[in-house]
Amino acid sequence: MRTILLLIIAVAPLTANALDVPNFKKGGVLIGLQVGGAVPGLDRANLAAQAPYSALLTENVQAAAGVGFRLVYNILGHASLGADFTATGWDVFNDRRGGAGFLVGLIAWHPLELFFLQKEERPFGLDFNTHVGLGYGIVGGSVPAAWGMDGITVQWGLAIDYFLTKWFAVEFFAKCNFIKHDKFYYDWDSAHRNPPVSGSYATLNPTGNGTWWHTGIALVLRIGD
Repeated sequence: MRTILLLIIAVAPLTANALDVPNFKKGGVLIGLQVGGAVPGLDRANLAAQAPYSALLTENVQAAAGVGFRLVYNILGHASLGADFTATGWDVFNDRRGGAGFLVGLIAWHPLELFFLQKEERPFGLDFNTHVGLGYGIVGGSVPAAWGMDGITVQWGLAIDYFLTKWFAVEFFAKCNFIKHDKFYYDWDSAHRNPPVSGSYATLNPTGNGTWWHTGIALVLRIGD
């Protein structure tokens, strides 16, 4: 972590003459629109042991384009609280389409602010943060019924923001959703009837572990001084 911070400072401009730098110390609202690639890594052996024929779904799960949305409130330049949404899909225009979605509440730490505690302003429009989040995730596909699984998701990620003005930044981000799903559905619709149809889902214990990486770039709108 320390090496990353020193590298960021080393490559950043030394003055803000050509850049309208945000007043990071006053915090503000940050809205991010993300695009990139999403790469799954499901624990297929664990799923196969608990959910017969789960390979019909897991063998069709694949890397695909992904989009994301993040809304956070930054507190005095040091930390942010908010929410993060990720969505990805493959073969979306045919009957074997599938996808995944994750929604988490998060807390992020912005360590660069520690280097400028005694300064009125930061001399460059660069910021770095790392975050953890907790929420809900779902993975599914058509095989041909709506198969899938859902449950708890733990997220970790990092982002580097370069502010072109006080209000807009370009961001590089990477985040990983750690899947802790506890149900595998053979037929989503039948499993959510009242009462559920017998045999339409399997309870996973241990949970259906796996990862889902999402990396790319984002446009960030900052609302604040």
